[in-house]
Amino acid sequence: MAMTITRTRDPLGDLKTQEDIVACLKAALEDGDSKFIAAALEDIARAMGIAFTANRPDSATPRRRFTVAEYYAMAEVGILHENDRIELLDGDLIVMPPIGDWHAASVNRFTNSLPFLLQERAIVCIQNPIRLNDNSEPQPDIMLLRWRDDFYSGGHPGPADVLLLIEVADTSVDYDRSAKLSAYARAGIPEVWIATRQERRIEAYTEPAEGEYTTARYATPGESIAPQAFPDVVLEVDNLIAA
Repeated sequence: MAMTITRTRDPLGDLKTQEDIVACLKAALEDGDSKFIAAALEDIARAMGIAFTANRPDSATPRRRFTVAEYYAMAEVGILHENDRIELLDGDLIVMPPIGDWHAASVNRFTNSLPFLLQERAIVCIQNPIRLNDNSEPQPDIMLLRWRDDFYSGGHPGPADVLLLIEVADTSVDYDRSAKLSAYARAGIPEVWIATRQERRIEAYTEPAEGEYTTARYATPGESIAPQAFPDVVLEVDNLIAA
C-alpha cells in the first residue's frame, strides 16, 4: 500500500525539533512497517504542519502541494535521504513499499533483455527519476530514453525524453494503474507498460489524451510484445515476468 504525505499549512517558524523529526522519519523508513510509518508521520504533522493520510487524501482537507524544489530542500536538511523509498507525485510524497523478491527479479529480467536488443538506440534507465512537472518527480522502474551522449548528466529526463516507461507492479498495482498512470498520461508519456504479478501479464497503454490512455493491450505468457518506438524489439512475456 502506498501512503501519502500532504502539507496543509506552512511549517512552524521555529523548528527546534528538526533533529527529532529527521530521526523519527528515518527510523520509520528503515523499519518499513506501514503502521510505524503512519504513526511517525502523524508525529511529524504535529511538529511541522504536515498531514498524513493513507492512500488517497481526503479531498475536503485544504492542501498545499509540495513542489520539486521543496522536495529537494527536504533532502538538503536531512528530512529525506537518497535511499528513502519516497517519490513525489502531484505534490504528494508517496511512501513506497519495500522492493520484494518478485519485483526485483522481474526488473532484472527486463534489464537483462533490453540493452542487448536495443544496442545504442536508447538508454535503459533503471529506477531513476523523471521530472513530469513542477509537482511530480516519480521514480519508475524502467525507462527507455532517447539516446544522449551525456546520459542526461545535466538533469533528470522529462516527458519528451521518454520512449517507453515500465512499472513492475506487485503490491503497488492499484497505485500504478490509477494515480501514476494518470500522471504519465497527463505528461504525454507515449507508452507505459505495467507488468503485474497477480495476472502475470504486461499491460501496454498508448495514445494519451486528456489525462488518460485511450488504447490498452495485454500480453500474457506464451505471447510477445514490442515497444511502439522499436517494433523490431520483440520480447517474450515468459522471459520478462518472474514466476
